Amino acid sequence: MPRPCLMPCLVSMLTLMACQHSASNPDVPEAPFEATGEVQYLTRSAAFSATRIVGPTINLQKRTDGTWGGRLFEMPVDVNDYGDRIAGANFTMQVEQTAEGQIITGQWQGDIIRFELDNTSMRVRTSGASFTFPPHGKGQYGSQGQVQLRGQSMLLHPPFPQFAFAMLGTFLRDRAATPNGRVPGYEMSPVGPQNPSLGN
Repeated sequence: MPRPCLMPCLVSMLTLMACQHSASNPDVPEAPFEATGEVQYLTRSAAFSATRIVGPTINLQKRTDGTWGGRLFEMPVDVNDYGDRIAGANFTMQVEQTAEGQIITGQWQGDIIRFELDNTSMRVRTSGASFTFPPHGKGQYGSQGQVQLRGQSMLLHPPFPQFAFAMLGTFLRDRAATPNGRVPGYEMSPVGPQNPSLGN
């Protein structure tokens, strides 16, 4: 009786093992980050895609189970996404969509967060910043256009929580690094966008 050919089974097993190794190997590079939106205020900014938020103070990624994880000011972030709100240890945010724009409220490490955007102004309220910016052209707020919104950030209802994360990365201060309440990068200084391809 002829022996069965084991080659197909062996090839299948090796292919499966290679796939498992690639999925667990930390050296396998991630897909390049392609921003779909960005928030910039003077020298501070944060960009986002459907699954990532990237900036000098923030680096978050959406996991396969729908939760978000990463770091904000070198502090760990681990939150659940419930559609119109997120919640985790010492971190909550929720969004209210209005006919004129949206209102984002929440807390980070005990600090109150509130961002309001509509066609009359952008209002920023955090423990280290309290600003009201008038509109200044398409995708811009502030008397001199200090705030720049690009890509999906310019939508009436930008994606949540991506846009909210980007606002945090742009306007929230690091309490450990700025005990006097002064937010680094808020001095007037010309700077180009992180993602010029997004345009205004």
